[in-house]
Amino acid sequence: MKTLDLEAMPLHNLWDLHGRISIVLSKRILAEKRQLEGRLTQLNQGKVAASALSNLKSPKRYAESSRRPYPRVFPKYQNPRGALGNLVGAREATAVAGFGFEGRCYR
Repeated sequence: MKTLDLEAMPLHNLWDLHGRISIVLSKRILAEKRQLEGRLTQLNQGKVAASALSNLKSPKRYAESSRRPYPRVFPKYQNPRGALGNLVGAREATAVAGFGFEGRCYR
């Protein structure tokens, strides 16, 4: 087998070489796949192999399955002052509640 100097080859020759290599490899892969499918059919005596091949041919099986309907989940606790109510006036709320807040966290 002769060695090729790929860096010295023009682009169109490299592209042709790529095409020929991909054709040869795809033929080899298909031949090996047929051989393995035949061996699988012999091992399973055609029962499980047919169902496995039909599963391989339909990749949509995940897209076809739908999610189970779940009931709506309501919030357990709700802030009466709105979304920013937890952040506004945190010092005053803790001082009023009697937690002894002296503002050390915010300084």
